[in-house]
Amino acid sequence: MSFDQLPIPGPFKGIVDNQPRPTKDPKAWDDLFNMFVYEGRLITRPRLNNWGNTPDGAVTRLMQQYTDLLGHKHNLVLTTKTAYAVTSGPTYNTLTIPYGIPDLSGTSLPYGYAIINGRVYFSNGSKSGFYADGSDSLQDPFASSGSSAFGWRFAAVLGNHLVTCNTTEPPFGTEGSTNYQSRVRWSASGDPNDWTVGAGSTAGFEDLLEVPDAITGIATLGRSGYIFRTNGITLMTPTGVGVSPFQFDQVTNSPQGVGNFYPYSLATYGNVCAFVSNEEIYAFDGSSFSPIGAEAKKLIFADIGNTSDTSIYGFVVPKLGAGFPFLSYWLSLPSSVNGTAITWIYSWASQAWQRFASVSGQITAISNLLV
Repeated sequence: MSFDQLPIPGPFKGIVDNQPRPTKDPKAWDDLFNMFVYEGRLITRPRLNNWGNTPDGAVTRLMQQYTDLLGHKHNLVLTTKTAYAVTSGPTYNTLTIPYGIPDLSGTSLPYGYAIINGRVYFSNGSKSGFYADGSDSLQDPFASSGSSAFGWRFAAVLGNHLVTCNTTEPPFGTEGSTNYQSRVRWSASGDPNDWTVGAGSTAGFEDLLEVPDAITGIATLGRSGYIFRTNGITLMTPTGVGVSPFQFDQVTNSPQGVGNFYPYSLATYGNVCAFVSNEEIYAFDGSSFSPIGAEAKKLIFADIGNTSDTSIYGFVVPKLGAGFPFLSYWLSLPSSVNGTAITWIYSWASQAWQRFASVSGQITAISNLLV
């Protein structure tokens, strides 16, 4: 039977699992694979481009387009081993590593990244931070100022500073290396290559020691930053005072507070973010928490199951190809159904959940790239 012959007309809902069968809305679905609810209609999932395997055969962890200081657009792709500039084809052009600095290999964690001054700064805590600026090599953000190198797991831009969280100082593998799970460190104002802390400096750091849980992400919404922890959120507000540029206040407190329990589930786009706590999926706009797990929450958490907290990834996708605006939150899980990896997708417009099945394995990066 074709969908235009369905005996029940729309507008359709997404997956609903919190209503018993006799009373379930006939326009709701027990499951919905590779079909989207769009403006109350059922549509097939738009085709996603196959970028092929990277030359190193490693897992892709970041796909990001950026514009350099000269106005030229670039596509950066990071795997767990290598950094690439992607050009038409697609062609993967390897970006070299500064002499004396270890390459990217050594961990499977995603990258905490931010774009500032026409550059993409990134790290995943396993190595010192790098940045890409459109040249054929990655760059060292600490070399020019003589700042001490470090790595980070999460990053954002706030108040003209590059802000990093959950830092490893000095970088992993260096003698004395220590992971500061509660540390927030920021660059000098307007200069993400200057991290030197001292008299008159606008660079600095803050250890959130008044709370017992680790930092699990950062989001900038409007003019404020939100430091997510396992069971709480800390507000980071620009003060306008150069030598003390930020004020920190608790929004929610652990152990009862709302927090980002699965670190890499946090994803941000514009003035909204989404994340998974230990009991709900939330959208957050800086002022209010909106539970979005809704009628599919039980099934979603069943798929999350007994997985590692670092194997669950969230992405906010503003559109799927040209001409298809579809602001959606993608929650990629290592769970599988009939041998296919599962991604849960929430549409803000329809307030509906659906599932995407992939025989290629778990989605570890998703983005709109132009080549």
